[in-house]
Amino acid sequence: MQRRIISLVVSFIAILGIGVVAAPAALATPTGCGDLSNGQLCVNKPARASGDFETSYYRHSGEGSITVTLGAQFKNPDGTVHPTDWIASRTIKVGTVGSASRYYTTDSGWCVRGAMKSGNTTYITKWLCY
Repeated sequence: MQRRIISLVVSFIAILGIGVVAAPAALATPTGCGDLSNGQLCVNKPARASGDFETSYYRHSGEGSITVTLGAQFKNPDGTVHPTDWIASRTIKVGTVGSASRYYTTDSGWCVRGAMKSGNTTYITKWLCY
């Protein structure tokens, strides 16, 4: 009886081990990015409060090419959201990245988010704050 219990426990552990090894790793959305139906919109901020802020869009599916306008939006520590600063338009095909950057001077406590216009729709990322 004891041998049977040990055999069951070992089998159970082996099954769990196989499940862990065989389970695919979850793909995490990088910080500053948001998943869209045909791609990923990201904003990258410099290590300190001032520097080059970059908004990028990676198009992973769809047909043909599209033209998008990329920009950035800032929020100061008191919560005031500033108008979107549209930086540049890019034509993007499937499998390519369009990006635009600009140097901004901000202070500690400010937040930034990426923005993209495609047709009549505007997409935004989550806020990244200092």
